[in-house]
Amino acid sequence: MTWETIQKEDFLTAQNKIQKSSDSERLKRMSSKVDGVIKHLSESRDFEHRLRALENEMEYCSKALSWIVDTMAQGSTFKPPRPPPTLRATQLRRTPSCESSVFPHKAGTLL
Repeated sequence: MTWETIQKEDFLTAQNKIQKSSDSERLKRMSSKVDGVIKHLSESRDFEHRLRALENEMEYCSKALSWIVDTMAQGSTFKPPRPPPTLRATQLRRTPSCESSVFPHKAGTLL
């Protein structure tokens, strides 16, 4: 082998190594960006799920308050014109403050 051939091989090896590391770095950056997008999508789904749960809770509390107003408008006797509202099955959890203030008899006191 000649000196030029050795130098050429070393140069080509170094260039190939630079290209691989460059591709590797690009792949790492792209992977990081994809991970960020996946994280944002997951958070977006969580927010959407929480918003739906809050909407269900608001609807429930609104119906419960309407029921209380209708019942109180009937007079001093506790004979509700309709049964109390029920919480949808899609609800994740009930808000304790809403439930205890709307239906205090469930908490152990009477209206």
